[in-house]
Amino acid sequence: MKIFKYILSVLLLVSAIKSIIENYFLAGVACIILALLLITPISNAIMLKLNFWRTKHWRYITYAILFLLFAVSLPKKAKPQQKPAKETVDKVVITDKTTTPERNNVETCNYDGDEYPVIPELVASDIYMNFDKRGFKIDKQIETEHTNILCTLNDSDVRYNVMAIGCSPDQIIKVTATVLDYSGKNQKEVSDFFGFVATLQYEGADPEKAKKWAMENSNNNGASTVISNVKISINFKTVNSKLLTLEAIE
Repeated sequence: MKIFKYILSVLLLVSAIKSIIENYFLAGVACIILALLLITPISNAIMLKLNFWRTKHWRYITYAILFLLFAVSLPKKAKPQQKPAKETVDKVVITDKTTTPERNNVETCNYDGDEYPVIPELVASDIYMNFDKRGFKIDKQIETEHTNILCTLNDSDVRYNVMAIGCSPDQIIKVTATVLDYSGKNQKEVSDFFGFVATLQYEGADPEKAKKWAMENSNNNGASTVISNVKISINFKTVNSKLLTLEAIE
């Protein structure tokens, strides 16, 4: 029994030293006192000065209290934090709640030093050729590291602009269509224009659905929807100046 107490005392002292090194001072002190009390010569010396220590019942109660103090002073094991659910479209207002992002891996590219998600399979030629056929003036800068396209059309009442930017001709990151209705009486023309821009083809596109949504929301400031990880949104600069934007989301 004495050998067992000596072994237990040594183990407790090792634990005490470790606790103090790790800044659990109270646990370390409780462990040291418990280890010393288990050493027979020390325990016998205490018996000579304290009568209650001669009673085995009180000795065991003291041991239990010290061990409990040691245990509760140690740090509690932290519970693993639950990972937050991946947010897919937490920064946009979705007016079409039936449409959700479908792709998990979104390609990105570097444009002027920042990383942007790429609209999948939307290429520069498809953009400017579509608007060239509708009589727009095309001003394009097609480069492997920097692509800018500007399509413009003016008539007596309405000015139309379509601008696309990308890291390269096949890495378009944003398309913005702006319409300025000088008189404010050309709602049908504005609606038709937005509907046509929304039909631009990219991977997973739904042209008919996109066109219908854009036309129905052309007069709805702040409206947005997502079709296959591409956000389509409508915002007003002024009452008569509106823009429709297509951009990929991560």
